[in-house]
Amino acid sequence: MKTIFLLITTLLMSYSTFAYEISVTGKVTDVDNGSNVINHEVFISIDSASSGGFFYNNIVTTDVNGIYRDTIQLPDTVSGSIIVGTVGCGIWFDTFGSFSQNITNVELNLEICTDPSGNSCQAYYDYYPDMEPMAIQFYDLSYGWPTTWHWNFGDGTSSFEQSPLHYYQTEGDFIVTLTIEGDSCYSEFESVVWVSNDTIGDCQANYFHYNIPNTNTIEFYDASIGIISSWSWDFGDNTFSYEQNPIHTYSEQGIYYTSLTIVTIDSCFNTYGEYIYVGNDTTQCNAEFSYELDTLNNTPHTYLFTDQSEGDIESWYWDFGDGTISYQQNPIHVYNVGGSYDVCLTITGYSGGTMCSSTNCYIVSTTEYYNFGGQAFINDYPINIDSSDIENIGIAYLYRKINNSWEYMDQREFWQYGYYWFANKPIGDYIIMTELKESSLNYNEFAPAYHLNSKSWKNASVFTLSNNQQFAINVSLSELAPKPLGIGSISGKVSGDISCGTYNNIEIEHILVQLFDQQNNQIAYTYTDEIGFFEFSELALTNYTLKAEYPGRYSTVTSVSFTDGQTSIIDLDFIVYCTHILDIHENTEDVLIQTSLPQPNPTSKNISFTINSKVNTSVDMEVLNLFGEQVYQNKVGLYSGKQQITIDLSLFQQGSYILNISSLESNYQKAFKIFVIH
Repeated sequence: MKTIFLLITTLLMSYSTFAYEISVTGKVTDVDNGSNVINHEVFISIDSASSGGFFYNNIVTTDVNGIYRDTIQLPDTVSGSIIVGTVGCGIWFDTFGSFSQNITNVELNLEICTDPSGNSCQAYYDYYPDMEPMAIQFYDLSYGWPTTWHWNFGDGTSSFEQSPLHYYQTEGDFIVTLTIEGDSCYSEFESVVWVSNDTIGDCQANYFHYNIPNTNTIEFYDASIGIISSWSWDFGDNTFSYEQNPIHTYSEQGIYYTSLTIVTIDSCFNTYGEYIYVGNDTTQCNAEFSYELDTLNNTPHTYLFTDQSEGDIESWYWDFGDGTISYQQNPIHVYNVGGSYDVCLTITGYSGGTMCSSTNCYIVSTTEYYNFGGQAFINDYPINIDSSDIENIGIAYLYRKINNSWEYMDQREFWQYGYYWFANKPIGDYIIMTELKESSLNYNEFAPAYHLNSKSWKNASVFTLSNNQQFAINVSLSELAPKPLGIGSISGKVSGDISCGTYNNIEIEHILVQLFDQQNNQIAYTYTDEIGFFEFSELALTNYTLKAEYPGRYSTVTSVSFTDGQTSIIDLDFIVYCTHILDIHENTEDVLIQTSLPQPNPTSKNISFTINSKVNTSVDMEVLNLFGEQVYQNKVGLYSGKQQITIDLSLFQQGSYILNISSLESNYQKAFKIFVIH
């Protein structure tokens, strides 16, 4: 699936004479309800370099009946394929057809998504090399209503921007994952991204391809940038080609990594590659799966694979890339050693008496595992003084950061010298909470606490497990203040927010409930039972504050007061909200200037963005074409606060450009890729 960029950057070639014309028409309808999609842009493209070297691009709009039309004049030597596509819900939809002097009326219909609302969402993105070497600009193309975006760039770094610009340190293939989440949806998309040390200002390799139905033949179309002198194709099956737009037939069905390397007349070279799916009839079924590390399993490299395929499926065949296979629908697999593995799922089924099959592959890169530990302290001393002392038994709870949430992972009991340890845990960010077991001598004197000495997960010190030298992740348990005694009691229930689905499920049993006095000193704590009920008794008739503590989630905080003659306060309701909230976004405290994404992008007229400056300063703005030539320049004075900037692009030629925004005074520089279509 390719986006608009591949169509709008194709070079147009002119002809002085035309021998015949073709009529292209079709209807665009909503995939959900079949209604006509009106006033919608449709992209029409022809690339038949192998049969005449004719290139054509145009954008037309559907009428009140959802119909689009175009008439194309062609030289008599030209025949080939025509591509019709459009964007819906942030996704590129396209279809293909053939034309010749004997086929002059081409009808190509499109079914697209038009309503991304509701409870569903789908993560998707595209990316392009930035002007600077090793820099990749990612563009979020997800649909639905996500509220958070989490990017894993495949090099050990991540981002929570919607469309980040990322700088890699080395060349090569990186598996980049985008995870989106909203109130009622969760979705991931993963793709292999090739990072090169070349700059887009010199040259950029790119291509798109067309699978000829019911064959193993693929038509490849060069979409590279630059004045190119040679093309080198590696089809991934030990065969090669030096044509610009080759047609290749594979001997067997399967998945092949196909790369294109270009060289320009000024010796710039660049390589682009992607996985090509050959010979799969996916008209009736479509292989798809997800995988995740089993965080509750103490066996390293344990992965859960979940079938998400579409169709009437009768069999599943998994190849885990390490020489082992499975025929289960949703297998659990343990890798003996860490590494990167090509995992493929092949499904087969029957629909209407016709057999269908489909294969899909992802690269699964296992993580490193290490051991770590620490001590639990009360009043600056370990909870036990020697290895035989078991007056106090501690329990350590381990939580791991997964995507944008803290998830429970494991727990341990310990007593010798107050020391706990965990073995074979994957690298990542963690928080630790420790408490005393209820039978312990000092159970009623010291409340549970997080590393280093926090009563709340929001203030806990996060530690990053990265080696086998971390054995001082200590916790000082929180000493309780004296509790004023009396005849009062407080009780209630803790429950999860009704909007929480399966993914955000709240376990209501054993939720910590904390009791604070009027000076905000913690004086007691308890845990909920299996139905979420809790109770405090023998309380003085005064004012209190109660809080439900659930790692990684916000919860209700309630203040209560005993009125005259009242000895019990009952039926308090505490809500634990399902939304994950982590303060893990980039620290922008020292950033003086922030710039929003330019919108709309692509554009045919103006592009606008917001600059938020903490100081009075100025920024230089320039727009460069793909050959590094400056086509626009302006200097704008900024005042403290937000202001909107608009640039008129209506006279720019169709294509892609780089917008640079910089300020020497504030040590700020930002680059965006923008697209102009007419």
